[in-house]
Formats: sequence, structure tokens, C-alpha cells
Amino acid sequence: MTKFKLICASFALLLISAGANASLITGWTVSGPDSPTATQTQFNSWNLAYNSTRLAGDPVTFIASATVVDSGDYTFDWNFKGFHAFFNVTAFLRTSLSDVLVNAGPSNCCSTPSNGFDYSGVYTFDNVNAGDVISFTFGGDNFDSNSAIRGSLTLTQDVSAPSVFALLVLGFGVLLVRRIKK
Repeated sequence: MTKFKLICASFALLLISAGANASLITGWTVSGPDSPTATQTQFNSWNLAYNSTRLAGDPVTFIASATVVDSGDYTFDWNFKGFHAFFNVTAFLRTSLSDVLVNAGPSNCCSTPSNGFDYSGVYTFDNVNAGDVISFTFGGDNFDSNSAIRGSLTLTQDVSAPSVFALLVLGFGVLLVRRIKK
């Protein structure tokens, strides 16, 4: 009977873990004009940077994408910051699911996003299937004689909560089995 309870507890842990965040994404790429870069800064964090000079009124768009290995939910803390000059400045960030995270401007000196911006939040791609590509599209524009469009999107994947939760469930399961055994 005790083995049966241990098997049931293990199965429950498996079911709970399956609904948690999926595996760690180990590679992001970023595409767009003027050679944007993707740099892994920690095991779960990526800095996707751009530095472009464009003609006024010519929006600049970058796409950061990754292929997921396992099905599940993928949650990210994101930080989008940059400098797109001073006059008629815009900044945008949206997901591959068409969710708009930032849609700022046009603004003139010196209200955000003009003269620099810094936006942050949390986003979850729910119920992603293995092999799917998830992405963020970001960039902006200006009508300034200063044609600078530069900034970065930092993505930090939430990977700690599911493992802590799974360990707690496992610990309580072991305690329960020990209590029942006595």
C-alpha cells in the first residue's frame, strides 16, 4: 500500500510540473537593419541590442525570436529601453501573438519616449507547443535631424518558480508518505 501512495504522489508531482513553465530557452536571434546583436548575459537572460541611423520618418523594426523545445508556458521579465532622438519619437514592442506591450509616442522633447525611454513588464506565452517560434517585435522612429535609433530589449526567462514549487510538492509528498507509513 505504501508503494502505491508513493507512486500516486510521484504521479501528482509529474502532473503539477507539466503545467508549470516549460524548459529554458537557450538561444535568441535578432534580425533587422544595421546588425542588431543577441548576447546571453546570464543562463536565463538575453540582451537584444540595436544601433541604427535612419532617415526621418522611416520606422526601424527588429524581431527577436526563439524556438521552444518543450510544450508549456514561457514567462519573461522584459525591459525595453533606448534613445530614438528628440522630435516626433515613437517606440513600440509587441509579441508574436499581437499583444502590444509598448506603443509610445509620437513625443517631442522631452517627454518619454523622446530623449530616452525605459519600459518594463512581464509577459507569458501561454500553452506554447514544442517547435513553435515565439518572438518580440520592437523598434521605433523619429523625425529629428539626429537620426539615432538605438536601444535594447532585455529578456529574463522565469525558470525558478516551477522548480521551487515542484520541490515543495515533492517534500510534502515525502512527509505525507512517512506519516502514513508510521
